[in-house]
Amino acid sequence: MISKTLPDVDHSIPVAPTREKLEYADLDTLDFSRYDDGPEARKELTAQAHQAMTTHGFFVVVNYGLTEDQITRQVDIGHTILKRTSQEEKDRLKADILGKGEYPGFKPRGHWKAGGKPDRIENFNVNRNMSLHEQPAAPSWSRTVRKSKTWST
Repeated sequence: MISKTLPDVDHSIPVAPTREKLEYADLDTLDFSRYDDGPEARKELTAQAHQAMTTHGFFVVVNYGLTEDQITRQVDIGHTILKRTSQEEKDRLKADILGKGEYPGFKPRGHWKAGGKPDRIENFNVNRNMSLHEQPAAPSWSRTVRKSKTWST
């Protein structure tokens, strides 16, 4: 039997919900459990997604087949990349948003400003074709996992 050894990642602790009284948008909900119901169901989902994206720009997806643990793991992996990548590496791989209009790479906090205040959003964008842009160096746990070949998704 193959063992499943997952590399350690740092746990991301989400911020608490706001206490401000906000008016929330009424977003459309796409139920992906209908995807396997055939071409007509997929056509309806496509139309629903198009409508949501052209009116609100966002939508909620339910019944997409991932467990809460799987989602938490993915968020923790993203958090670990941001936390364990050195500032020098982030600076070197900074997205050239203003110069070339390209988003692949690191976007540092403070890039955008709203009401004169810098944002607090840091992220790393990956191009679908990962060979088009250099990626950050793999953390040490990644190299260990590749050698052991016991990690699977």
